[in-house]
Amino acid sequence: KKRFIGNGPVLDLCTVFATVSPGSGSRGITAFVVERGDDGFTTGPPLPKMGSRCFPAGELFFEECFLPDDRRIGEEGKGFRGLMQFFDRARVQLSANSLGIGRAALEHAVAYAKERRAFDQPIHQFQAVAFRLVDAKMRLDQARLLSRHAARLADSGKPFAVEAAQAKLAASEASMFATWAACQTLAGRGYLRDSPVQKWFREAKLDEIWDGTSDIMRVIISRGMFAPTGTI
Repeated sequence: KKRFIGNGPVLDLCTVFATVSPGSGSRGITAFVVERGDDGFTTGPPLPKMGSRCFPAGELFFEECFLPDDRRIGEEGKGFRGLMQFFDRARVQLSANSLGIGRAALEHAVAYAKERRAFDQPIHQFQAVAFRLVDAKMRLDQARLLSRHAARLADSGKPFAVEAAQAKLAASEASMFATWAACQTLAGRGYLRDSPVQKWFREAKLDEIWDGTSDIMRVIISRGMFAPTGTI
């Protein structure tokens, strides 16, 4: 069973990475094309996500699902490397998505802090408000540099797995902080369903989870640091 698959409930075909040699770890992982209607393959209903409602996510079920050899993608046992290469590029792209969400939330909060008044002055005059948004800006700007660095390495054909993990980790956590800061700045207004801030807050959370959680990103970065040829 595969869980939380984007567009799972509506797909016509999908790429599945599965082992052809149980017990061999990543060396047995191979890529296959599976089509709706294949014997033993079914899809579940859409899962009730709290955000990212623009696409459905669901479960895929495999029960004695047999595939002919012509459904294999690439060489047998070589799927894991291709999957990791896909994730590297996806993480760079996802970092840009996170930055966009965080930037939107920050701009909205700054505009609100200029207009909203308390005790006869705009609330950005209070350091508790201003410093919170300053921290959000710094985190987003730092993450943007990591994202662009990873993208340049990818475009140049150089290894960038660690840099992709750094970009994804920094951008998703910066976005989560920025949306929290925006919600905190708008206070009750930010918590209302008709406020875009609450939507951005929910959207930002997913970026810390899919294509590798923040915990996995830290594992990748730490392995790069402590590898025999690793650099800091």
